Order: sequence, then structure tokens, then C-alpha cells
Amino acid sequence: MLTPQLEKRLQKLAKAAGRTPEQMLKLVAEYGFPVIEDYIEKVGRGIAQADIGELLTTEQFFSSIEKRRGQRLVSQKQAA
Repeated sequence: MLTPQLEKRLQKLAKAAGRTPEQMLKLVAEYGFPVIEDYIEKVGRGIAQADIGELLTTEQFFSSIEKRRGQRLVSQKQAA
């Protein structure tokens, strides 16, 4: 059973994501609250940017993905 604080957190995430609390609970159970909250915040920010016309080119998008992949690999090697 969730504490009232975690229940509120789950409800907030579900509302922001347009999902049911049950759907969000599955994601939170797998990835944790911080990861899912960060993801929902970033998606919302991206939608807001798109709404005002701030879009990335395909080249910028893939460059960003490659940079993150490289950072993740470095972090994994350091953790090993």
C-alpha cells in the first residue's frame, strides 16, 4: 500500500501523463519516481517548446542522442 504522499505523487504523474494511476504505478515500480517524474517534465517541456515553434532539426536531434549515449557509456565504464 502506498503512503498518502506517494499516492498524491502518483496521481500528479498520472494526470500529467494522461494515464491512469494504475498505468503509472507499473512504470514507477519498474523505473522509480524520479526517473518517471523527470521524463514527464521533459515531455511537457518539449511539447511547450513545439507549441511555440522551437523545434530541433533532425541533425540536432540525432547529435543529442549520440552525445547522451556516449555519456551513458562513460558512466557505465566508471561504475564497473
